[in-house]
Amino acid sequence: MTAYIPYLPAEIHRIIAEYVHREDLPSYRLVNRQLCDMATEELFSTIVFHYSTASIDRLKRLGWNARLRGQVKNIFWDVNQWSVGNVRDFHEWEQYFTQIAQLDRWRNANYDSSGYTQLSQNRREWEAYLDRVADERKARVDRDSLQVLERFYNLHSIHIVNGDLFLAHRGLQKVAEDCPNASSGPVVFRRGFETYSLRNMPGIETLLIPEEYCKSSLKELTLNTVHLKCFAPLTSSNFDNLSSLDITIFPRTFRDRYLDTQWVVSMIKGFRRFLASSTRLECLRIDLNHEKAEPNSYDVVLSIDQVFDNEHTWSTLRTLSLCHFSATPDTLLSFLGRHSSTLKDLRLHNISWIVDNGDERGEPEQRFYAPSASVRHCAWPRVLQEMRKSLSLDHATVTGKLGENRHMRGWRLHEKDDELAAAVSDYLVRGGQCPLTADNADFDPESDTDSKREGSAA
Repeated sequence: MTAYIPYLPAEIHRIIAEYVHREDLPSYRLVNRQLCDMATEELFSTIVFHYSTASIDRLKRLGWNARLRGQVKNIFWDVNQWSVGNVRDFHEWEQYFTQIAQLDRWRNANYDSSGYTQLSQNRREWEAYLDRVADERKARVDRDSLQVLERFYNLHSIHIVNGDLFLAHRGLQKVAEDCPNASSGPVVFRRGFETYSLRNMPGIETLLIPEEYCKSSLKELTLNTVHLKCFAPLTSSNFDNLSSLDITIFPRTFRDRYLDTQWVVSMIKGFRRFLASSTRLECLRIDLNHEKAEPNSYDVVLSIDQVFDNEHTWSTLRTLSLCHFSATPDTLLSFLGRHSSTLKDLRLHNISWIVDNGDERGEPEQRFYAPSASVRHCAWPRVLQEMRKSLSLDHATVTGKLGENRHMRGWRLHEKDDELAAAVSDYLVRGGQCPLTADNADFDPESDTDSKREGSAA
């Protein structure tokens, strides 16, 4: 039968190996020596670890294997934790899941909370939880174990992730970026069950460990999701070799911390220092990860001038993505203009204007939307025109809310099947007539109804 199997050159087998499911790769290695080498490279090119003694031990064994450690190019570090809330005894365990059930019923009146009820009364699950937390704590305390990372001399990228994760074709992928609504599926207690709690956000070790052990070979770093508190104690950082940086920020903080101006300023300054330390960036993505921040909320709202020093420039930056930022027209245009000679790919999502308060850079947001009553006073059409003149883009994506002022919300550009979003993106690349007009603006229903007519006439 084997006589009828067609011969395939090694190059084709190498391409096939990239698409073989990770669970089938061990069998792929058994075919012959050539396929064994290919499957080994594919199997160990991307590895995943988390805080448990078993996972750390596997990482250490791989690092000490002279043949395999050179195959590792990408690492996914799952920083989800088993530990939840202040659960110290079985009574608090019951209270914890009772409160979660009440919260989900508040989100969805038809939600069936019986799964949480069963979990709250499951003493076996409670005892397993205690063992898992103890093992997790032991793995976290043994920080020196992660020194093994420096043995992966071909390491190209580290992805530090948390949230609702699942095993992808290679590595990990997030189910959702934001706090999910009440799920209709069965309740399963897992690591990261309390992912969106501030206390379970990863700490500064997620910055220090890659810098200490991996910076010589590291080209790509993903932090998804970290809190600004990670950057507060950061006095210096050195990621000179990074070419790609992808950061998703968890912006919320405790009320007393939000009111502590000095602490908020130290977070922002630490974040700015961290960004400036990566001097060779070609790709930068920052997502502040919140749709809106009310004045009385405990979200730390960041603006362009707070995050980026007004004189700093990445001389090799080609791809830039900014999500959920506030800015003034001048600060946005100034930042983009400093990178106009190299920038080729621009992605903006949910960018809104604020009043320029002069020397308040680095302070917590205490700003107000500029008053205006018509489109002719709005800045976004002019800003897009200036961007088109100063930038030479190969690709552009503009989505979400382009916020203007308190009288007119601005323009809403949906990500999928939206002609306006496509027109704006195309305009930034190819030019033509600016597609933002009074007819497609999103006016506040409470504003003057004549303002739209006035803008059209203008």
